[in-house]
Amino acid sequence: EKNAANLHRLLGNAYSSMGMVDNAYEEYHLAIQFVKKIEDKDTRHYLLAISYQNLTDYFDRTGMHIDSIIYYDTMGLKEAKLVSSQSRIISNDQMYGLIIAMQYTVGLDYMIYRHPPEHSLAGKYFLAALKLNEKRKRKISREREINLYTSVSRFYLFEKTGRRFPASL
Repeated sequence: EKNAANLHRLLGNAYSSMGMVDNAYEEYHLAIQFVKKIEDKDTRHYLLAISYQNLTDYFDRTGMHIDSIIYYDTMGLKEAKLVSSQSRIISNDQMYGLIIAMQYTVGLDYMIYRHPPEHSLAGKYFLAALKLNEKRKRKISREREINLYTSVSRFYLFEKTGRRFPASL
């Protein structure tokens, strides 16, 4: 199931990057179906988190059901938090990296997809991501760390200036 799930997830990503969003949507749903059959619960939670985040791409690209972006990113964050720190398959660096990424992604969602932006909720998620990153002594990937600090700095800049938060960073 894990290989089939990853195959469908990656096919979804490929379709999405080619602009074939309906095909991507179908592949993401197939991936989720296969992920839900994975026996190891930590692997299942980890891949569900990633699959839910992939699914949000469809809603973003089509502009349909924008509230679904926040819903699925939040579901992804919940799944990521269910991965055990004692997992034999998912490393702590993978787990915490995903949790941090999902936290700042949900923060971005509240700034980009809510009109007006929900600053207090966004700030809550950004601060949680920062605190976890500091607690983990910055063991997330450089790319994720750059995205985290860029997102947080833009959040504070746009909160201070009152300008609209940009949809694309």
